[in-house]
Amino acid sequence: MTIRKQINGLLAKLGFTDKVKAGLSDEELQQVTSEYKALYNTDLKEDLAKMKDDEEKAAAFTAIKEALKGVAAEEETGEDEEPKSSNPNEDPDKEEEEQPSAEAAEVVKQINKVLSDNKALKEENEKMARQAQEDKPEATVRPARALAGMTTATHLFGIEHDMFSLDKVWNKITAKGSALMESYNAKKVMRDLEAAVSNYGQDLAARMKELQSMGMLNIVALTTEGTIDYSGLSNANLGDQYVVRRMDALIAQILMLPNLTDIFPMRSNIQDKELLTNAFFGEFSQSYQPGEISKGSMELQPEVATVFDVMFKYLFESFKWIERTYLGYLNTSGSDPVKWNLIEWMILRIAQALRNEQNTRLILGHRIEPVKGENASYMFASTGLVHKIFDYVSENKLLPMDDAVYNNYTKANIGDAMEAFVEDVADVYPLEVKNFTLYINSKHKAWYKAWYRTKYGRDLDFTGPQLTLEEHEVPIKFIPNMGNLKLMLLTQPGNFQTLEDKPGEMFKVAFEQHLEAVWSWSNWKEGISATFVGKTFKDRASLVANNYANQLIFINYPVTEVAADATTVDGRADFLFRTCENSKATAITDITNAKAGVVYRIECGSITNATTIAKADKFADLTDVWNPTAVGDWIKVYYNATTQKFVEVARS
Repeated sequence: MTIRKQINGLLAKLGFTDKVKAGLSDEELQQVTSEYKALYNTDLKEDLAKMKDDEEKAAAFTAIKEALKGVAAEEETGEDEEPKSSNPNEDPDKEEEEQPSAEAAEVVKQINKVLSDNKALKEENEKMARQAQEDKPEATVRPARALAGMTTATHLFGIEHDMFSLDKVWNKITAKGSALMESYNAKKVMRDLEAAVSNYGQDLAARMKELQSMGMLNIVALTTEGTIDYSGLSNANLGDQYVVRRMDALIAQILMLPNLTDIFPMRSNIQDKELLTNAFFGEFSQSYQPGEISKGSMELQPEVATVFDVMFKYLFESFKWIERTYLGYLNTSGSDPVKWNLIEWMILRIAQALRNEQNTRLILGHRIEPVKGENASYMFASTGLVHKIFDYVSENKLLPMDDAVYNNYTKANIGDAMEAFVEDVADVYPLEVKNFTLYINSKHKAWYKAWYRTKYGRDLDFTGPQLTLEEHEVPIKFIPNMGNLKLMLLTQPGNFQTLEDKPGEMFKVAFEQHLEAVWSWSNWKEGISATFVGKTFKDRASLVANNYANQLIFINYPVTEVAADATTVDGRADFLFRTCENSKATAITDITNAKAGVVYRIECGSITNATTIAKADKFADLTDVWNPTAVGDWIKVYYNATTQKFVEVARS
């Protein structure tokens, strides 16, 4: 959109289109300036100056348009001289009133040269087209002309960048043909490839960090033409510009992968832990009276945001497939002008796998320190949202809203349960809850829509179900990767944040050859944390007595109730369990259908014949028997498929 259209659109929106002709008042002018700044994030005065400057430049380039007409006419007629004027009364020696600037003249000169070159290329292509052979799968397809230009003696497609150097095996084969493939052994191919991938991975991470510092690390900026300013590359050679633009396109593809930052914003530059100090204030004001009568209190409590070290390491036991699959692939795809996209392809595929694992881990993951020399589940690399929330409960800083009405909602009553939950929060929270957002399982979005149509169907007015609770005007967001968990989370948007150290570190892929095998790896930091939960109390009784005062996160308690006298629990149903009152002494002997990578939490719901776990059989690896003595005591375990036993993670 041009600046002129932006201004006219804003004037129409404010109803000032007619007023501006007569002159705006100071107040109206101030309103236009402020609205323009808010709408386009730029200064109106600067844009007006830029518009004037652009219009002056446009006049200077009128001569270029005329020159193009002349060149086009020359190509049609085959004549070398300038086309003569059609006006018989015009003096051919008369000087034009507007002379092109030196810059415009230079542009005209360059355009003439390019068109002249293209004319020669066109004649060459027409000649070669008459000699074209049928495209057969077993034949080498060698394009006569690449999109980026003609291949030179040193660079593929004339792109002067190391990525396109003909020193690279795949570039040389693209330029010269597959007949050269047999002259290269796998070791040389891998030396080139591992260096190229490692360098490209480092450059990609650096570019992501640069875009983040400019506020441009988002889909809109990377996919909107003209949004990112590449003028800073004007002094670099064309190869650098080409690769940076290709890199931005790859980053855009990575950012298009499903991620959680749209729900929980990302905070960067956390190397280990970040201390977030929360201040709790008591009453300060009172009726006036003279003298030194002081009233007020302030208590500082820390909230620690933690990131965990995460890595991927993969061993390609044989990279002969590079020769066999990729270099062989070059024999039949000569029409593709960018053969080094193998590197992009590898990084993108690895990024897809890592992003999918991270998305699941940031919701349901639980950090478990690895056993030296042993592989561990990706879910154990860092602690996700759900277990972080239950840690807050265990630390006596978050009191759940525990009610059967909404702890175990169904498809039929999901909306009623959500409204009941928010209503209970509104009763204890001193301010309006419409400033909060309600987060629930995205798997149950279809349930909510069906419930909404049933309750409000006649009032939809063709707009469809609204993702806002009608009674309290609370917006709803749906969290992916929660399995069947029926968690409801109500808090201020942005309170929970995903954490990292350096942007793009996860995609900083490195390669290294070891004999005939190749290692690939990257290291990064990640986590998730709330900035404000509530005051920490010494015990649960004090937390309950506080009755949600100063609490900013509210949850239901979506645990699965264990049947009375049950000796097993079903791992398919849930991973959060709460025992109940038993009629006799009861011990859990197994978590059936336990899944790898899942941390199961069993909580004591009653001390009447309280459910216990013996240090025996499948639980033989516990640190000790679990014999809860108070309601709320819990134990967390995970299943080790190798030993076929449960391993203790922690207990209260």
